[in-house]
Amino acid sequence: MVNRHPRVSSVLGEPNTSLVGHILKTTVISTYKEPLRGWIDNPYGPVGLIVGVGTGVLHVNICDVDKVTDMVPIDMVVNALIATAWNRASTEHKSIPVYNYVSSPQKPINLGEFQEYSQRYGLCWPTIRAIWYYSYLPTKSKLVYFFLDLFLHLIPGMVLDSLLVLNGQKP
Repeated sequence: MVNRHPRVSSVLGEPNTSLVGHILKTTVISTYKEPLRGWIDNPYGPVGLIVGVGTGVLHVNICDVDKVTDMVPIDMVVNALIATAWNRASTEHKSIPVYNYVSSPQKPINLGEFQEYSQRYGLCWPTIRAIWYYSYLPTKSKLVYFFLDLFLHLIPGMVLDSLLVLNGQKP
């Protein structure tokens, strides 16, 4: 892999030959259909945000809710990679093909809309592992984040840890 741009990876062919294609990265989220709807094997990215907020562990985050984000389900990304590999192998290309698989041109979604959908559907099907009620306050300001983090994460965490220690349990 050769990284010429933080969001672009170039796939190399044989040593000392030309590039065979580009894969433009997007934010990969849980599956749409395959193998199961909503399947994912890690809590990172947007899914981690949903899990953190849904369980009541995460209450505040620094982000711009007006920014459009490209989120594509992993099964659709894999299907696109298979299709581009087939296209590359079965078609003569005079130049290096660039395959761009993103969601924003057809169905753009900004982080605020993503949060609204997550809240709407997350409150319909709450997790049994929740330790706090759903509350999430995104902010652009580092100063506001500092105070919200202090009052919504740090102080409540210290109080709960202290109560656990007083009861003879591990925090």
